[in-house]
Amino acid sequence: DRRGLIENRRASAALVAGLNALMAPGLERSGLPVPPVEAKARQGCLLLPKGEEPLQLLPVDPERLEAQVAALCQQLLERGLMLQQGEHQRPLRAGDLCLLVSRHDQAEALRSALEHRQLPSRLVSRGDVFESPGAAALQRLLDALASPGLPNRQRLLAASALLGWSAAEIAAAPPERWDALALQLADLASRLPRQGLTAVLGQLLGTAGLARLSLRGRALADLQQAAELVQEQMHRQGLGAAAAADWLRRLRLEEQRDPPEEHLCRSDAAESAIAVVTVHRSKGLEYPVVICPHLWRAPKPARSGAQRLGRRWTPPGQAQPRLDLHLNPHWGPGRAAAAQHQGAQLQEAERLAYVACTRAQHLLVLGWPGEQRAEPGNPLTPWLAQADLPLHPIEAAALPPPGQPSTSRCW
Repeated sequence: DRRGLIENRRASAALVAGLNALMAPGLERSGLPVPPVEAKARQGCLLLPKGEEPLQLLPVDPERLEAQVAALCQQLLERGLMLQQGEHQRPLRAGDLCLLVSRHDQAEALRSALEHRQLPSRLVSRGDVFESPGAAALQRLLDALASPGLPNRQRLLAASALLGWSAAEIAAAPPERWDALALQLADLASRLPRQGLTAVLGQLLGTAGLARLSLRGRALADLQQAAELVQEQMHRQGLGAAAAADWLRRLRLEEQRDPPEEHLCRSDAAESAIAVVTVHRSKGLEYPVVICPHLWRAPKPARSGAQRLGRRWTPPGQAQPRLDLHLNPHWGPGRAAAAQHQGAQLQEAERLAYVACTRAQHLLVLGWPGEQRAEPGNPLTPWLAQADLPLHPIEAAALPPPGQPSTSRCW
């Protein structure tokens, strides 16, 4: 059962259909296919006008890109678009928008353009998700899945944010209620190897649990991010519930740990401001609207005359990489090493483009300067070269003109 690997639990059905079409060529430079996925999200939908696709293309002029993106953000907030969440609707807010960039200078330029239109923004910078209450609650679940019949682990799980039993409920719970919980945990433990941790977590919480946690600010986001990261380790290392619980416990108790970027909390973005975040830090993030202004750019090759000290590369005919301390990128082995490095950078840019495009829940906007102005080797060209993509072109002339500050107060 590989359902956890072919389901998208983030994006709406309409956006998943668009992403499946966009990424049908796969990651060509990496030689990796991108199989179509099935939409399994529960986050509602963004109500777009009839005929408007959720995968959209913004024509950009590289010289005016930041101003054009800020104008698009203003237009999105002034259009009166509504987010449908269950039986409730609310207007699209600034905190629903995310701008994904490659570098911090791109982030600051975009934030400056947003400020000119009086739109709030925040550069997302996060703490360690494994120090969050969400990770502590996940620890309770893994411990209980490892030993479903142990009463003390049942009680710790019941008292956690996942089940939310009060002290009075725990004290008054009859044996039948504990037996039912033990049976539920045993069933979930049996499903864990086949369905994955995130699926099991969703089944434990159910719709009511998800709604309850969503009212607790960052708790749900931290819990989901920690679960995704633990699930990745379970898949990579072949861990069962007990081993995964031990792995998480060691990580949480480790002192003076320098967390990698993917462990930084995705929940610290201000809900009242447009999030601006690097693609590297976006892994695990999700936003109703994601705008990618710079995916048409490509990594820069070594500059003319530049020297690089300590190039790690794999020479032709050798199985293992080596570190060469002095290589000129323009001749001999140095040129081969530089070409290998550039190829690896292009592959990484392709993978990061995939990450960026899959952060959106309801609407994805790609900036595009046209084929002639897009940088050679950029990750978008192979995708956009396809015919008949379900792609909605944004009319640049319809964007708010320069000097017109936002009238929206959706933040």
